Amino acid sequence: MRRLRLVTIACLLATTLAAQPIVHPKRILYVTLSAGFKHDSIPASIEALKQIAGQNGKLEVVQTEDVSLLSAAGLRDFDAVMFFTTGELPISDAQKRDLLDFVRSGKGFGGVHSATDTFYQWPEYGDLIGGYFNGHPWTQPVTLDVEDPDNPLVAHLKPSFKILDEIYQFLIVNNLLRLNNFLAKFDLKVIDGLVNLVGFLTKVSAYISGAFDRIFVDGMVNLVGNMARWGGAGLRRKDGVRSRTDSAYEHRL
Repeated sequence: MRRLRLVTIACLLATTLAAQPIVHPKRILYVTLSAGFKHDSIPASIEALKQIAGQNGKLEVVQTEDVSLLSAAGLRDFDAVMFFTTGELPISDAQKRDLLDFVRSGKGFGGVHSATDTFYQWPEYGDLIGGYFNGHPWTQPVTLDVEDPDNPLVAHLKPSFKILDEIYQFLIVNNLLRLNNFLAKFDLKVIDGLVNLVGFLTKVSAYISGAFDRIFVDGMVNLVGNMARWGGAGLRRKDGVRSRTDSAYEHRL
């Protein structure tokens, strides 16, 4: 009877599992081609993404530098595209349209770090990524406040979290402010303090530069000008005396 019960339970489990829908992992095309500066951290990012994907089997990361996959046919089997790129990637206008159509169809797109340092000559990409790289003036620990605690991407990080990173500043594209949902933002006490410090140092530097220019550079220019004027006046007086002497000599003759 016990064996029959075990067989029955096993059959029920098999039937239940068979009835479960087969969940295929979401496939991410991770593009890491650098047409500009190439970051040393790319291999570490590939390893990290694949470790994350392997934790529950719900994601599959396919890394490539082959941008020919950015086409309607190449993207057909992917659910999202992620860039860790730089510069003007060598893709055609048709591929650009295919990537935009891929996203408009409901598929995903994400950018890591220098993805904002990519495709400056393609305005629609600026709208897609939301902003362009505009320098990385500091590397320091920063606090990020979670803006959307209900979003599963950052829900586990609320209310805030700290990171140590090379902080990018962006030239913001207007559509970013109008269309996108911000997940987290910097603690403005830290960032504004840095901005104010940089502004103060810039102003002090400008005063010092202006004083140096006014006192030393302009002073040297004025000194050289005065010396040339004084020297010219002396030469003219000397030439005038010589001319008058020559005239007097000729007159006596």
